[in-house]
Amino acid sequence: MYPDDKKKQHKSAPIASAATGTMHKAECIAMIGQEKFDRYTQMFGSETAAIKRCTMIRAMQK
Repeated sequence: MYPDDKKKQHKSAPIASAATGTMHKAECIAMIGQEKFDRYTQMFGSETAAIKRCTMIRAMQK
């Protein structure tokens, strides 16, 4: 009854973290300071999670 809708396939953008590269602990501490890094580490439970938080903060600043 209705003509077929020819929908375009939605292509998702590549993950932003791949474009920004990885961040190391020293870079994170230089960016936010040791005190905040320690607080994020305690709050999120690991240094890896704190570094992910730094990566997110850096992406938001751009």
